[in-house]
Amino acid sequence: MTLPKKALRYGQLKFTNDKTVPSSGHVIEKATFVDAVDGEKTGFFKPLSGSYPRVLALYSVAVSVALRNSLGDNAAEERLVYDEKGEICGTFSIALKKYKPMAPSGATLPTNASEREEVYPSYNTLLSHNVAKWLVAAWRHKCDDRHPGNTDLDNILDYDMMLWGITWIMKGARNVDGIIKEHPETSMGLKSTDLDNFPIIDTRTHWPTNTMPGNLNLGKRHMCYQAFRELAANPSIKLNSDSTPVSFQEQFFSAILQELLTYEPSILKERFNEYFGTEPLNYLSLPDGKDQLLSKTYPRLFNAETDRQPFVDHILEVMQREYDEFYRNTVFYVGKEKNDSGVPVMSFRDFLQARPSAFKKTKTWAEQENASIAEYSEAYNKKIESASEPAGTPNYYCLPTAARYDLERMHARYHQIWRDAHTLHFQAILSNIDKLLESLWEELTRKTSLASKTSETSKAPPKPMEEITRSIQLFKSDIEMPKLDCDEENPLAQGYMELKRLRQDLGKCTDRYFDLQAGQLDDEANMQFCIDITNCCHSYENRLLKLFGQTPSADAWLNIITQMWEFNNSFGFVRHLKGKDTPIGRQEKSETQPFVMRNHTEKAVISVTLQALFDWANDIGRLTLDGYIGEVIEHHYKPSALNVLSNKNRTDEILSFLKNSKEEKGENILGHILATGGTESNSLNTLLIKYLVPKMLTHRIGQSDVNLSSVLRAVQKKEFEIRTYAVEAQKFVQASPRFTHIYSAKARQLFTESLFQWAQTMESGIFKKIIRDVIKGYTPYSLNIFSTRTRGPEVEGYLKDSSNSNEMILAKIFCGKGSDSALSRDVFNKVVEQMQKNEDKYPLACQVTTDDLRAHFFSAVYDNAKSRSFSKTNPALREFSH
Repeated sequence: MTLPKKALRYGQLKFTNDKTVPSSGHVIEKATFVDAVDGEKTGFFKPLSGSYPRVLALYSVAVSVALRNSLGDNAAEERLVYDEKGEICGTFSIALKKYKPMAPSGATLPTNASEREEVYPSYNTLLSHNVAKWLVAAWRHKCDDRHPGNTDLDNILDYDMMLWGITWIMKGARNVDGIIKEHPETSMGLKSTDLDNFPIIDTRTHWPTNTMPGNLNLGKRHMCYQAFRELAANPSIKLNSDSTPVSFQEQFFSAILQELLTYEPSILKERFNEYFGTEPLNYLSLPDGKDQLLSKTYPRLFNAETDRQPFVDHILEVMQREYDEFYRNTVFYVGKEKNDSGVPVMSFRDFLQARPSAFKKTKTWAEQENASIAEYSEAYNKKIESASEPAGTPNYYCLPTAARYDLERMHARYHQIWRDAHTLHFQAILSNIDKLLESLWEELTRKTSLASKTSETSKAPPKPMEEITRSIQLFKSDIEMPKLDCDEENPLAQGYMELKRLRQDLGKCTDRYFDLQAGQLDDEANMQFCIDITNCCHSYENRLLKLFGQTPSADAWLNIITQMWEFNNSFGFVRHLKGKDTPIGRQEKSETQPFVMRNHTEKAVISVTLQALFDWANDIGRLTLDGYIGEVIEHHYKPSALNVLSNKNRTDEILSFLKNSKEEKGENILGHILATGGTESNSLNTLLIKYLVPKMLTHRIGQSDVNLSSVLRAVQKKEFEIRTYAVEAQKFVQASPRFTHIYSAKARQLFTESLFQWAQTMESGIFKKIIRDVIKGYTPYSLNIFSTRTRGPEVEGYLKDSSNSNEMILAKIFCGKGSDSALSRDVFNKVVEQMQKNEDKYPLACQVTTDDLRAHFFSAVYDNAKSRSFSKTNPALREFSH
């Protein structure tokens, strides 16, 4: 078998028998091998074991490659090691230069002050070594094992517990997982609120700021945990006498930017190929049911098809998922007015505005890495050409040209990050315009009797969720716009129409610019967008101020147009790149804060969230949605067999529905379930909202919508009003015209229309016979003088009245004596029974097979019968529109 280029053979390793190597639960042996350029290198061999299986070794090396892609030599390099049979037998971690692990609690400290500061540093030392760079990398890659032995001031190593949301299954869970800690697949998720108090994060078992490790093992607590915690207060330091002070927030936002900019899938693929070649995933070789648990937890990543595919293809998809999650929670970060340390935290957008040099520094770092690649590759090639025997193992920097950083792509990616970091602010301006439109419409409808509440609904289908890091998904240019019927000379009405045109113009230019992906973005696109906004400002500013006169709408419009000018003045990408750094911090100027986070319980926010939830249900597909619903039922709703008093009785009903339903749209599956049942705290509906809304927010870029951001924040702060959303969700799925499930408003309307259509098509004599047969079964015995069944003569009168059509007879029967009338229900049940004899013509009636559904559709028919009129419809009023 041909080994990957950067792999080692076990026979290449020369073991030193060094007894000082800490094992940390694993057998680790110190050894050396010969690097073709640098000569002998020392490192540590970790053999495969039950807690370090082959696929986990692949993951560990992959994380090493990814970390070095953004940290360079500050992350230890790992390589696969193969035995003489060509099988992976372990991994080799190349030793870091001058690595001095930090001191754990209880350790004896050096007496020399300088040496002591290296292992027990103050926050000043942490700042001077810029620990933010590896703290951010460890957070991003979901490390659960950043104990003192795995970290020094500048470097990190040991990666078998990174990507811990996945790798815990391969390695085996900690004893505390799922007991005193959440399961890793949920606890390791990134949250934008993690940045509020960074680096303090409470969900990691071993983390530098932990006052108590998650597994209560004080032997792995950082002795200097308090110094790490003090970084959240944003201290600053002057790195030399000539420099301006550098704050921790600047360092950690710079580290975030470097992680964002250095990621490039095509480059990462080239580097992965060097380390893995064509090595397959082969996760099905895992013992003890671990393969099945991976398949169940991550069915898209781990299945029979991916098992046979190259590991490189698999890990690239994993890395893309991880990057998307990292992107969402950093680029759109809105900042914090005051964190737990009492200091403000700037937004990511504010950081970019203040630090154009941050991009230049990352670009310079990438240029230096490219220079190292060129230097080592040239040296390696010369050695191959001149050597009469094998040159040795290629150095890390011996990489193909395609694995070098593409500076033009990096420029385009920064443009994308710059643009996306501003989307919340521009979307907030659009939201303010929408609110002013709503306000104008409400005022006009109060003042004009002809105002109509009809809406223009866009015929354009929702944009497909092509990739979740596309900011275009934040914008909804095809919004619903109320129509008006009123005096065209009314200045407010004219202002409403002008504002509506502005909203549509802004939607068009937004679509043009924000729909561009990184590879399509260039400086001219940003310039054109700014020109478009400038033209809109010039075209509408004075015109709308004149139309709104001295009304409150004029003040609202003045605020909007001011925000538009201020946004445009600060959004020029080329001007930003050529600009100088400005004082950093959360700015209090109005232009940097064009919006205030809305309360997540506002009706408008709830409406947007529910729309997004059902859009997401469509996007993810039936199989995935069914899996999520089944997971909620199995783990959170299904009562214990010992709990005989439980009122959780929907399990079998819903699981059977999921199994038998042929519906393709996820919105109708979820809508069907939410349309019935309770909304108590332990009801299935409430639990579905509790667990599905956070999933939707993590899967859709729409979470960064101004409205959805408030929901995301509430979820992350555990302040989400779940029951409120469950109640509103039930109303929504019953009333919204988007749904076609059996409990939907459309289904109620369709059923009612088909029932009266059935009556219309029936021959009069046959129809009346059916009704009289029902009356016979309904009329009590003559001796039963206490019976309340007295409607027989009344209905017989309807039948004898020749002016009554079949439909009118039914309408009068259903309206008579109210909805509790036994005869009305008997007639309804008989009619449904007749309709069910013609499945092709009345398929919906054939689904009405339970008492609940009969009651549901009877109420629909009763409501319709009350308002049914057989007179000619009044001509429609003329709509006012331009």
